[in-house]
Amino acid sequence: MAAGSPLASAADAPVQGRGELVSGGDGVGRKAGPMGRGGTSRFGRTAALRMAGITVIVTSRRQQVFDPAIIEAHRIAPSSCRWIAVKSAVHLRAAFEPIAAEIIEVDAGGLSTERLESFAYHHVTRPIVPLDPLEQVNQARARMIKVGTHV
Repeated sequence: MAAGSPLASAADAPVQGRGELVSGGDGVGRKAGPMGRGGTSRFGRTAALRMAGITVIVTSRRQQVFDPAIIEAHRIAPSSCRWIAVKSAVHLRAAFEPIAAEIIEVDAGGLSTERLESFAYHHVTRPIVPLDPLEQVNQARARMIKVGTHV
């Protein structure tokens, strides 16, 4: 079986391996956390797959996980999990902090990366904070003030 996004870069090829389908579903779950409580999460067709002893929930729609609803939709109690990995920016904190011993942030790349140097910038006057060291920005600012241009 292969699991992974068709939108992933070549470096993020799907994971290949033998596994089993634990459950499948329509990806609809009731939100219980503070963000959207009572509303409905819609992840499209979903599957809980178990590969090498790890259960992974894959979805057909790209959407941040900020509530345990998608986990519970597959009849998995978050409290029964030793680890839960969620690909989300910061929105997961409101619902997951109360049930987590610790939240460990990792940079998974993509649009929400904190590595600003990984993006191509066009039409941006450099140097500029936060892309360049503050010392370079201050030197450029001093040069502009000296010649009478606004910063």
